[in-house]
Amino acid sequence: MTDQNSMEALAKASSLRTAHEIDAHGYHHVPLAEERPFLPNQRIKTPRPDAAR
Repeated sequence: MTDQNSMEALAKASSLRTAHEIDAHGYHHVPLAEERPFLPNQRIKTPRPDAAR
């Protein structure tokens, strides 16, 4: 990749890397059950104590 200053270039590089990982190594990323999506503007919600107690 010669142009590394755009989102299009980033997406292309990601696609090329994924293709390489599959072709050369047979690797497919499997998300783990405990992985959560990255949401930078969302607060983590803690469970509320049961009000009936």
